[in-house]
Amino acid sequence: FRSVAMIVVGAYGIIHEPVIDFRDYKIGTDLRAEKAKIAKNPSQYKTFYSLKNAETGEVLKVNQDDYIKKTEYWAEGSPWKIEEGKNESVLVKEGYKSEIAKFKLEDTSGTDLTQQIINTPKTILIFTYYPQNVSPEVIKQLETKIKTQGTTAVYGVSTLPNTFKTIKNLMMDATAIKTIARSNPFVLVLENGKIVDKQPAKDYLK
Repeated sequence: FRSVAMIVVGAYGIIHEPVIDFRDYKIGTDLRAEKAKIAKNPSQYKTFYSLKNAETGEVLKVNQDDYIKKTEYWAEGSPWKIEEGKNESVLVKEGYKSEIAKFKLEDTSGTDLTQQIINTPKTILIFTYYPQNVSPEVIKQLETKIKTQGTTAVYGVSTLPNTFKTIKNLMMDATAIKTIARSNPFVLVLENGKIVDKQPAKDYLK
């Protein structure tokens, strides 16, 4: 019985969204709170310069702080020269990790609307990470339905600027969209930045 139940749950999770969602974008997640945690505890990186001594040929890796402090690396007449193209950005402190760091909604001109959207009382978003593979009729049905759901904050989010015809188009990276849900397309409902609903398009249209 247990094996059968696991098969049923697994099959449901493939066809629909999983019964138990362990991802960062599960229902109940507060995007505003997550964004605040990320901002409060960001990952820290330092640039390491590759320096070559023109006289001896010696090569050193020096972090940005030491480079500034030690004048022998950059003062006039110094034999040390930065090797262009060999500098590295190195993680020195891991910050708060969350896929929500990738949640960035831009309009077709590149304006970031993320904060505006997660601070709106109710927002409905249609997402598709592969718009070329979605029937225009399905897009039309989704647009028609979400415009009747009691909010003017309705958007279509995809990787192309003209996927949606009667609602505002927003852009997001395909990989980032896939971390929210596996369905293509799917609908996400936010209330003051909190995820209150997430459904595959075919379930939303029932």
